[in-house]
Amino acid sequence: MVKRVKTPPPPDDEPKYYTVHQPYPINANMEMGQDRIAFARWIASIMGDSDSFFAIYHKPSVSDIVARQATL
Repeated sequence: MVKRVKTPPPPDDEPKYYTVHQPYPINANMEMGQDRIAFARWIASIMGDSDSFFAIYHKPSVSDIVARQATL
């Protein structure tokens, strides 16, 4: 049986996404500005480099998962 060709790695200029399960602050409402700012400061302090922090994506139907877009 013929093996499938390996998937090539993504190019260097493609953004990376990080998913956070149960982000700080606990039970945050990402529609409130204070909670978004607290989360952004928390994730920037964890990653150490806030210059690569571009956006926060929140899916309201999934209450405790937030994605962060960054470039490294």
